[in-house]
Amino acid sequence: MEEVDLKVLEFIKVLKSAGAFEFESDFAVSIDMQKQNVGKVRRKETHFTIKHIDMIRKVYNGNPNWFFGIENNMFLIAKPKK
Repeated sequence: MEEVDLKVLEFIKVLKSAGAFEFESDFAVSIDMQKQNVGKVRRKETHFTIKHIDMIRKVYNGNPNWFFGIENNMFLIAKPKK
């Protein structure tokens, strides 16, 4: 699970630098996580859950397959309609 945590922390850094939120606690609240838990993940006291990954997908269009090392795109790419 540590690899997924590192990917989510990288994702947070990208979003923050893009101005998606000001504080990591804002990100935490947006994915239905307690404000202090991002710090706890950094200290390896807890982990991001599948529920958090799903909320990241819904709220920020994050690619779950990227978090698990399956795909290279950090964000989901819309598929053209046929």
